[in-house]
Order: sequence, then structure tokens, then C-alpha cells
Amino acid sequence: MKKILLSLVALVALTSLANAQVYEDTYYAPARTTDAYAPRTRTVAAREYQERRLHLGPKVGLNITGLTNLDNSSSRYGLNAGGFIQYRFNDLIAIQPEVLFSMQGGEFKNGGEKYTVRLNYLNIPVLAKIYFLRSGLNVEIGPQLGLRLNSKLKHHGDNNTTKLHGYHDADFGIVFGLGYDIDRFTISARYNMGLTKVTGDNSAKNKVFQFSVGWKIF
Repeated sequence: MKKILLSLVALVALTSLANAQVYEDTYYAPARTTDAYAPRTRTVAAREYQERRLHLGPKVGLNITGLTNLDNSSSRYGLNAGGFIQYRFNDLIAIQPEVLFSMQGGEFKNGGEKYTVRLNYLNIPVLAKIYFLRSGLNVEIGPQLGLRLNSKLKHHGDNNTTKLHGYHDADFGIVFGLGYDIDRFTISARYNMGLTKVTGDNSAKNKVFQFSVGWKIF
């Protein structure tokens, strides 16, 4: 997990340095008061960036997760991190596939003892983004495939962690929420609603409130 975070921080830092330079083109135009040609500059980076339809970059954020239909349960906190590709069809509609490492699961009590179910997924949402009044504010909605990476159970009494068996390898859900794009940043607040059971032993499904910030490298 530390390696993932360090890699993302390094990527964002390098990107910031690479884009810190202001690109200008210098051209010569007649001055207002004389016939001589005077040098003038104009910034083209912003204009070219706005005209670009395809963007990609890393993103990272916070999960507040739980499991439905589980007695005496509560939420747990986790990380989401990965990358996205966004294609803007026009001022109103874009599509944004993502690949995210997502820490999920939940906590529950049984017989006075506290347990944590740790479920890690590789989530692949494909989202439609619908923008309001040609602004950065948008609605996000689309399907999501989750591939289970591992599943563990922690007993808080003795801090013992064991591997869980019988959990499904794939999880299907729907994602919806709000986003806001400002310059090179994209911010989102979503709810990931699981549609399939995480295990055959009960009817528990994933539920995730997800907050994240992305950086458009290109």
C-alpha cells in the first residue's frame, strides 16, 4: 500500500514540474503608434488544453464502506487509488472509464466481539458524465465491475487476521454521483451500490461512499 501511495505522489509531482513551464509563442505585429513591428506574446497552452477532447491521469481518495444485510454492522474507512481516461464528446457529455484499487468491507459485532471484514477490489467503472449548463459541474453514472483481490477477517480482541473463503471473485454494481472539473483537476463524490452478493453464505452486498481527486496529465 505504501508503494502505491509513493508511486502516485511521485507521478503527480513529476507531472506538476513538467507542466509548470508557461508555453508562449512569440509573433510580430504592427505596433499601434508606429509602422515598426513589435514583439508580442500570447499564451497558447490554456487554449490548446481546452480544445483537447482526450484526458487521462491518476486519482486518489477516501472510501467509507459497509456491507448491507449484516446485523450489528458499521462502516470502515479505506483508500481508493488508480487512474482514469476521459473523452469529451462535446460540452455536455463525456465518458470516463477508470481502473481503481479499492479498500472495502465493513465491521460488525458478534457475541460482544468486534470484527472487520477486509475486502480489496480492482474496480473498473465506466461512467457517463453529463455536464450542467456547460460548466464543470456534472452527474456521473454507469456500471462497475469489481475483481476481488483478497478477503480477510480481523478479530479486534487478539488482532488476529485470517483469510476468508467462499467470497465471489467478481462484484457487479452501479455507480452514481456528482463531479466537478476545474482546470486540470476533477473532483467526485459517488455512491457505489453493489448488485450482487459478496459471498454465498449470506445476502451481504457492497456499499461504498467514495470521494476522490484526479489530476489530468494530458
